[in-house]
Amino acid sequence: MKRIKELLENKYIKAGAFFGFYLLFFGFFFLLSVSKPETKPIEKIEKHWTDIKKIYEYEAVIKNLQTEETITITGKRFFNKNLFTKGEDKVYYFYGEIYLENEDGKFEKVDEYEMVSEKFNDEYLDISIIKEKLTEDKQKDKVINFDESETIKYVVDTEEYYITSNNDVLKELKIITKDYLINIKYKNIDNVEDFVVEK
Repeated sequence: MKRIKELLENKYIKAGAFFGFYLLFFGFFFLLSVSKPETKPIEKIEKHWTDIKKIYEYEAVIKNLQTEETITITGKRFFNKNLFTKGEDKVYYFYGEIYLENEDGKFEKVDEYEMVSEKFNDEYLDISIIKEKLTEDKQKDKVINFDESETIKYVVDTEEYYITSNNDVLKELKIITKDYLINIKYKNIDNVEDFVVEK
């Protein structure tokens, strides 16, 4: 005991013990921080409608305001590929400037094709072109709906555009022109796999 007491009174021993204690103390916390599992940030899957690309599934109901005729187009897009059904049974595949029509289970090239009619502008069905038109200065109104979705009205020249989104995810686009009323519903935005069709 006397020997231990003498050692504890020695200033060099006392300093060494003090240093050793703090070395162990901070070393313990350092090991805890190093061994902590890495946490990856959660990626936001849902995207604002202005951020979407040409990757989505859609259903477009197009009404001719002059003739009252209605056409339904259901399909999916993957950049410049567009596979869709027009009406009840006509299936088409667009790849860039190549148009194919399904006849008896086989796709055949079509030289000339009208999506709706000669007067109809096919760009109404391309959200990437639409979103470039709808700049902030074109915004005229904003409404919060009963289901907490949001509808924003834009006016471009004489055309009206109504964008409905929920939690910043595009749900529906309505376009009113002089000749047409167009309602397009979207789903699986940026979540459509690449596809091909066989001739």
